[in-house]
Amino acid sequence: GFAKFQLTGPVTFAVALHALGVDPDRAVAVAGAAVRLRAAALLDWLDVAAPTLRPVVFVDEPAMVGLLQPGFPCDAETALDLCSSVLATLEGRAITGIHCCGEADWRLLLQAGPQILSLPLGAAVEQAAGTLSGYLERGGWRSICVRAPEHGATVPSGREQAEHGEARSDGEERLVGGVGIDA
Repeated sequence: GFAKFQLTGPVTFAVALHALGVDPDRAVAVAGAAVRLRAAALLDWLDVAAPTLRPVVFVDEPAMVGLLQPGFPCDAETALDLCSSVLATLEGRAITGIHCCGEADWRLLLQAGPQILSLPLGAAVEQAAGTLSGYLERGGWRSICVRAPEHGATVPSGREQAEHGEARSDGEERLVGGVGIDA
Protein backbone atom coordinates (compact mmCIF):
# COMPACT_ATOMS: atom_id res chain seq x y z
CA GLY A 1 0.00 0.00 0.00
CA PHE A 2 0.81 3.66 0.08
CA ALA A 3 1.78 5.89 3.02
CA LYS A 4 2.35 9.63 3.06
CA PHE A 5 5.39 11.21 4.66
CA GLN A 6 6.39 14.85 4.85
CA LEU A 7 9.81 16.47 5.19
CA THR A 8 10.53 20.06 6.07
CA GLY A 9 11.74 21.54 2.81
CA PRO A 10 15.28 22.84 2.39
CA VAL A 11 14.18 26.37 1.52
CA THR A 12 11.96 26.54 4.60
CA PHE A 13 14.77 25.13 6.75
CA ALA A 14 17.25 27.66 5.28
CA VAL A 15 14.84 30.51 6.06
CA ALA A 16 14.53 29.26 9.66
CA LEU A 17 18.30 29.02 10.05
CA HIS A 18 18.73 32.52 8.59
CA ALA A 19 16.08 33.86 11.01
CA LEU A 20 18.23 32.45 13.84
CA GLY A 21 21.21 34.48 12.60
CA VAL A 22 22.98 32.02 10.31
CA ASP A 23 24.63 33.61 7.25
CA PRO A 24 22.36 33.07 4.17
CA ASP A 25 24.96 31.09 2.16
CA ARG A 26 25.71 28.83 5.12
CA ALA A 27 22.00 28.42 5.91
CA VAL A 28 21.34 27.29 2.32
CA ALA A 29 24.27 24.85 2.31
CA VAL A 30 23.40 23.31 5.70
CA ALA A 31 19.67 23.09 4.97
CA GLY A 32 20.16 21.47 1.58
CA ALA A 33 22.54 18.84 2.91
CA ALA A 34 20.47 18.15 6.04
CA VAL A 35 17.19 17.63 4.18
CA ARG A 36 18.82 15.41 1.54
CA LEU A 37 20.36 13.28 4.31
CA ARG A 38 17.03 13.10 6.15
CA ALA A 39 15.23 12.09 2.94
CA ALA A 40 17.75 9.31 2.26
CA ALA A 41 17.59 8.13 5.88
CA LEU A 42 13.78 7.99 5.76
CA LEU A 43 13.87 5.84 2.62
CA ASP A 44 16.60 3.59 4.04
CA TRP A 45 14.55 3.08 7.20
CA LEU A 46 11.42 2.30 5.16
CA ASP A 47 13.35 -0.27 3.09
CA VAL A 48 13.98 -2.19 6.32
CA ALA A 49 10.86 -1.42 8.36
CA ALA A 50 8.25 -1.66 5.59
CA PRO A 51 9.81 -3.08 2.41
CA THR A 52 6.48 -3.50 0.58
CA LEU A 53 5.28 0.01 1.34
CA ARG A 54 5.12 2.59 -1.47
CA PRO A 55 6.02 5.92 0.17
CA VAL A 56 4.56 9.22 -1.00
CA VAL A 57 6.95 11.88 0.30
CA PHE A 58 6.07 15.57 0.28
CA VAL A 59 8.67 18.29 0.65
CA ASP A 60 6.88 20.94 2.70
CA GLU A 61 7.87 24.44 1.60
CA PRO A 62 5.70 27.07 3.34
CA ALA A 63 8.54 29.59 3.11
CA MET A 64 8.23 29.62 -0.69
CA VAL A 65 5.41 32.15 -0.33
CA GLY A 66 8.08 34.77 0.45
CA LEU A 67 10.60 33.82 -2.23
CA LEU A 68 10.31 37.05 -4.21
CA GLN A 69 10.21 39.33 -1.15
CA PRO A 70 13.16 41.58 -0.26
CA GLY A 71 15.47 40.03 2.32
CA PHE A 72 14.71 36.41 1.38
CA PRO A 73 17.93 34.47 2.08
CA CYS A 74 18.26 32.95 -1.40
CA ASP A 75 17.30 33.69 -4.99
CA ALA A 76 14.81 31.73 -7.09
CA GLU A 77 17.49 29.65 -8.85
CA THR A 78 19.00 28.56 -5.53
CA ALA A 79 15.54 27.72 -4.16
CA LEU A 80 14.84 25.63 -7.26
CA ASP A 81 18.18 23.82 -6.89
CA LEU A 82 17.48 23.09 -3.22
CA CYS A 83 14.03 21.63 -3.91
CA SER A 84 15.03 19.66 -6.98
CA SER A 85 18.03 18.11 -5.21
CA VAL A 86 15.81 16.76 -2.42
CA LEU A 87 13.29 15.44 -4.95
CA ALA A 88 16.16 13.77 -6.84
CA THR A 89 17.22 12.04 -3.61
CA LEU A 90 13.69 10.64 -3.25
CA GLU A 91 13.03 9.85 -6.91
CA GLY A 92 12.88 6.20 -7.88
CA ARG A 93 12.21 5.09 -4.32
CA ALA A 94 9.12 7.20 -3.57
CA ILE A 95 6.35 9.15 -5.23
CA THR A 96 7.44 12.76 -4.74
CA GLY A 97 5.49 15.89 -4.01
CA ILE A 98 5.91 19.51 -3.04
CA HIS A 99 3.47 21.23 -0.72
CA CYS A 100 3.18 24.96 -0.21
CA CYS A 101 0.39 26.29 1.97
CA GLY A 102 0.01 29.72 0.39
CA GLU A 103 0.38 31.68 -2.83
CA ALA A 104 3.72 30.85 -4.41
CA ASP A 105 5.53 30.84 -7.72
CA TRP A 106 3.88 27.62 -8.95
CA ARG A 107 5.91 27.64 -12.18
CA LEU A 108 9.11 27.54 -10.15
CA LEU A 109 7.83 24.80 -7.86
CA LEU A 110 6.84 22.69 -10.87
CA GLN A 111 10.30 23.16 -12.37
CA ALA A 112 11.71 21.37 -9.33
CA GLY A 113 10.13 18.19 -10.72
CA PRO A 114 7.55 16.91 -8.23
CA GLN A 115 5.16 14.15 -9.25
CA ILE A 116 2.47 15.75 -7.07
CA LEU A 117 1.88 19.45 -6.48
CA SER A 118 -0.04 20.17 -3.29
CA LEU A 119 -1.54 23.63 -3.01
CA PRO A 120 -4.33 25.28 -1.06
CA LEU A 121 -7.70 26.05 -2.54
CA GLY A 122 -7.61 29.60 -3.93
CA ALA A 123 -3.81 29.70 -4.18
CA ALA A 124 -3.72 32.16 -7.10
CA VAL A 125 -2.62 29.63 -9.72
CA GLU A 126 -3.99 31.76 -12.56
CA GLN A 127 -0.54 33.15 -13.40
CA ALA A 128 0.77 29.60 -13.84
CA ALA A 129 -2.27 28.17 -15.64
CA GLY A 130 -0.33 27.24 -18.79
CA THR A 131 2.50 25.61 -16.86
CA LEU A 132 0.07 23.79 -14.58
CA SER A 133 -1.97 22.58 -17.54
CA GLY A 134 1.15 21.18 -19.24
CA TYR A 135 2.21 19.50 -16.00
CA LEU A 136 -1.18 17.78 -15.68
CA GLU A 137 -1.21 16.76 -19.35
CA ARG A 138 2.19 15.06 -18.84
CA GLY A 139 0.71 12.97 -16.02
CA GLY A 140 1.44 15.12 -13.00
CA TRP A 141 -0.85 14.87 -10.01
CA ARG A 142 -2.33 17.69 -8.02
CA SER A 143 -3.62 17.71 -4.50
CA ILE A 144 -5.87 20.54 -3.40
CA CYS A 145 -5.70 21.30 0.31
CA VAL A 146 -8.78 22.78 1.88
CA ARG A 147 -8.19 24.88 4.96
CA ALA A 148 -10.39 24.71 8.02
CA PRO A 149 -13.69 26.51 7.41
CA GLU A 150 -14.74 29.70 9.09
CA HIS A 151 -16.77 29.36 12.28
CA GLY A 152 -20.18 27.90 11.54
CA ALA A 153 -19.30 26.37 8.17
CA THR A 154 -19.56 22.64 7.59
CA VAL A 155 -16.86 20.17 6.58
CA PRO A 156 -17.61 17.01 4.59
CA SER A 157 -17.42 13.84 6.64
CA GLY A 158 -14.32 11.67 6.42
CA ARG A 159 -16.29 9.23 4.27
CA GLU A 160 -17.37 12.00 1.87
CA GLN A 161 -13.78 13.23 1.67
CA ALA A 162 -12.46 9.71 1.04
CA GLU A 163 -15.01 9.12 -1.71
CA HIS A 164 -13.50 12.03 -3.64
CA GLY A 165 -9.89 10.85 -3.30
CA GLU A 166 -6.96 12.48 -5.07
CA ALA A 167 -7.46 13.98 -8.51
CA ARG A 168 -5.25 12.82 -11.37
CA SER A 169 -4.70 14.59 -14.64
CA ASP A 170 -6.37 11.76 -16.56
CA GLY A 171 -9.67 12.57 -14.86
CA GLU A 172 -9.70 9.37 -12.81
CA GLU A 173 -10.27 9.69 -9.10
CA ARG A 174 -7.85 7.75 -6.93
CA LEU A 175 -7.56 7.49 -3.21
CA VAL A 176 -4.06 7.28 -1.83
CA GLY A 177 -4.75 5.49 1.44
CA GLY A 178 -2.63 4.44 4.35
CA VAL A 179 -0.88 6.26 7.12
CA GLY A 180 0.93 9.56 7.21
CA ILE A 181 3.96 10.59 9.21
CA ASP A 182 5.62 13.99 9.37
CA ALA A 183 9.34 13.29 9.23
